[in-house]
Formats: sequence, C-alpha cells, structure tokens
Amino acid sequence: MPSSTIVQLIKYTESLSNREMMKWALRNVREVLDVLNINVTNDEQYRLMVIETNRFLTGFHKVPHMRNQALKMHELARHENDPVRVNLLRAYGHIIATAHVKEHALHATEYANKALRAANKSEEDIEKIVDAQNNALESLARFIVSVDRPIVN
Repeated sequence: MPSSTIVQLIKYTESLSNREMMKWALRNVREVLDVLNINVTNDEQYRLMVIETNRFLTGFHKVPHMRNQALKMHELARHENDPVRVNLLRAYGHIIATAHVKEHALHATEYANKALRAANKSEEDIEKIVDAQNNALESLARFIVSVDRPIVN
C-alpha cells in the first residue's frame, strides 16, 4: 500500500537526491499530461521545462539559474486564466525548482494532480494516479536505501 500522508512522502525524500526527485516529478507530470490528452508538441513552456531540467541533470545549468527559471514559470502561471493550464505551469515551475529544494517535486506532483481536478477527472481516477505516484516514490526510496546501505542481520 503506498504512502498517503505528506509526512510519509517527505520521509522518503530524505534518501533521494534532488535529481532523483526531479525525475520522479517529471514522470508524474508527463503522465498527467497524457491522461489529459495534452499534446505538448507546441507547448513552449513544457519544452523549456524539459530542456532546463535536462540541462540541470547533465550539469550544464546550476541551481541559481534553475531557481530564476522556476520563478519565471510561476510568473507565467499568474497571468494564465485557464485553471488546467495554471496548475500545469505551476507544476513545471516546481519541477525546475526541485534543483533548489527537492521537496518541490512533491509540489509539482500536487499541482499536476490539481490540473486533473480542474479538468473534471473523477476522484476515483485521480486517487489511482496518486496511489501510483506515491508507490513509485516509496519504491524508489526503498531501492536507494537498499543499494546504499548494507543489510545488517
């Protein structure tokens, strides 16, 4: 059973790096985009977020740059009227901000899920997605701990 409280999720983040959390959040947002049938081919903000994220993950961009990019993404969200789009832009911004503070990945996922609600997806469907997201984070954290620390009998 996946974790259901924010306290449990934050505990899992303790063993994960900013990069691992960023990848997890990016996966979650991409899944939400797929559920919403959003074609991101012409979405300049999505494209920018993915490029910036990849550049951070490969060491090209540093944290201060990522922080500034995240703030720009949130500024765009403040000027958007469509609630689905507002939540997606906020999710993009939080993915980028994960470079600065890894718990932003949790917020990115939360905003992606708010986009589902804004699009009037059923709570049952959203619950299944949230459970899968939480389970993926828990599995990732447990894997990292099991690899990094020897098992003591």
